[in-house]
Amino acid sequence: MTMNVITIDFTGCKHRDEIHFKLKEKLDFPDWYGQNLSALWDLLTGYIAPCEIHLTGLNNVSGELIPSVQKIVKIFQRAEAEYNHHKIIIE
Repeated sequence: MTMNVITIDFTGCKHRDEIHFKLKEKLDFPDWYGQNLSALWDLLTGYIAPCEIHLTGLNNVSGELIPSVQKIVKIFQRAEAEYNHHKIIIE
């Protein structure tokens, strides 16, 4: 059985809300997604089906978003390591 592949491209994001909108849209998060790191963790580890997630365009966001993007990447990597439901590819 092949894993569903989802690509999330952050290229051009200028605001934190844009990042969370892309996450919500691509990962099909519910309307009640809290748009914060805790909510992201909760949904990655208990809501979405196992899949392969490609995170792209991380170096092409507004400079002020780099710390936020780094934290989001760490959440994805931690979820992959601890739960092994998703394969995370950073491009």
